[in-house]
Amino acid sequence: MAKQFWTGPERCPNRYLVAADHDRPRHEPGAGIEGLVYRAVVNEPTAADHGDEVALKVLLACRPSEVDEVRRRLTPLMKPLDPRLMRVRDVFVGTALSDAPDPTGDEFDVVYVTADWVEGTGLELAAQRHDVAWSLDVIAALAEAVEVLHATVDPTAPTGILHRDIKTSNVRVRPDGTPVLVDYGLLRPDAVDASVVGTPGWLAPEVASGVPGGKAADAFGVGAVAFDLIIGVPPRRDGAPSARERLRDELADVPLGGDIAAHIASMLELSPEERPTDLALWATQLRQLASGKRLRRSRLSRRSAAVVLATLAAIVAVAVGAVLAGGGDEPDAPANTSAQRREGGAGDEAAPTTAAAPSTAPPQPLVCETDPVVPDTEAGAAILALFESLDRYCAGAVEPYGEGVTMSLLGESGTVSA
Repeated sequence: MAKQFWTGPERCPNRYLVAADHDRPRHEPGAGIEGLVYRAVVNEPTAADHGDEVALKVLLACRPSEVDEVRRRLTPLMKPLDPRLMRVRDVFVGTALSDAPDPTGDEFDVVYVTADWVEGTGLELAAQRHDVAWSLDVIAALAEAVEVLHATVDPTAPTGILHRDIKTSNVRVRPDGTPVLVDYGLLRPDAVDASVVGTPGWLAPEVASGVPGGKAADAFGVGAVAFDLIIGVPPRRDGAPSARERLRDELADVPLGGDIAAHIASMLELSPEERPTDLALWATQLRQLASGKRLRRSRLSRRSAAVVLATLAAIVAVAVGAVLAGGGDEPDAPANTSAQRREGGAGDEAAPTTAAAPSTAPPQPLVCETDPVVPDTEAGAAILALFESLDRYCAGAVEPYGEGVTMSLLGESGTVSA
């Protein structure tokens, strides 16, 4: 009974040794989308890497004539880029794993890729042993690693590299807690390969609909891993609002859980143009939220100001109308109410327009970085709902004013209030 099998290039056909399991090569669980992975040991006494453990992957769908193309594609990954990215070592044509001592030339017909062996456990198993704070830190580290990959340029990849198969099972966690993105079977230069690929259940919406994915599809993958670690399943492709609500419920006991939920959900937008483009910045912001510090909200940068403001006007108008229709017991607004301020600004395009909502809140200003304090009325609830619906965008300041509440939105063409 064989105790080990081997393969290697023609110059050293037994360079890689693989342990046997019931007289067959022992492959690792959770094989990637393109082939099986074996844990191998380098067996070449004159080589500098003799005795190293490596991941030996057989590319089942790759023909020997394609080995040069595979090597070109993976060459940028053959240098150390980041501790959180697996380093590729070699691409070669070898024999099927065998214990035959002297293979002949026509037996060299299998394409292999070798890479550094990542000691540790799969991310899914590792996450079960830790709390949410640990998972958030790992998610941030994964986003940073993907940003490094996207920023890696080479003559063969002038605009960066795409992973194209980011999922929980393609992340291993070292004993020191460092996550490592592995399995480069679908890796391609950005904007070069037009194939539509990935793992069912983890595909970005545009990829699932038949459109080749770009960097935004990898961003969706990071968000999907985050969702999976927190919820326990990959996300449905029903948009960021639905994902945000599910995450918010799960993170209800976590400080700033709602903010964290919105931040993660931003990666799961149906439209790739709406997802964050700077994953390193996104990771920094996630760590800030996880530490209990709110983000400084930026101005509305992606959504049309007209759409947001129209939504605001509609929601507040309905809520205020409901309050007014509810009865005439409300006291008349005193001088300097927001309604009178609106009348004073009529005809001035730069002046804000306002709608008053009954309030007993103290007259103290609130800033963008804080949740608004609003009256316990339908109008107040409408304002709060809109503020939360803007996710990572600045909803402006909510300011109690006399008997009313003024909510200012900093749009691209000025300040509008409701």
